[in-house]
Amino acid sequence: MIRVNGLHVVIKGKTILKDITCEINQGDFIVIVGANGAGKTTFFDSLSGKRLPTSGSIMFKGVDISDMNALERAPMIAQLFQNPQLNSVGSMTVAQNLALCTQKGRPARLVNG
Repeated sequence: MIRVNGLHVVIKGKTILKDITCEINQGDFIVIVGANGAGKTTFFDSLSGKRLPTSGSIMFKGVDISDMNALERAPMIAQLFQNPQLNSVGSMTVAQNLALCTQKGRPARLVNG
């Protein structure tokens, strides 16, 4: 479970996210919709550790990860981009691409056939 409480992100003096609070449970299907510049990417960057919050907290399975950088969070959180040229496999379905995220952190193995 991810719990976000009072998340604020300020970039170059401009408030991008203000007091975001939400809870995402295992199995939830979440859609975040908004205009360009609304803060969608900043929110995901905050979850992944690419951008640390100005204030507020991000809990993952009961552990406060707010101050962890992206490298420290990498074993816990996977991110799949909608642009196939970035990191997904274009010949696979969305579900198959998401399934790749479940293998993150596991040793590579060869499968014959």
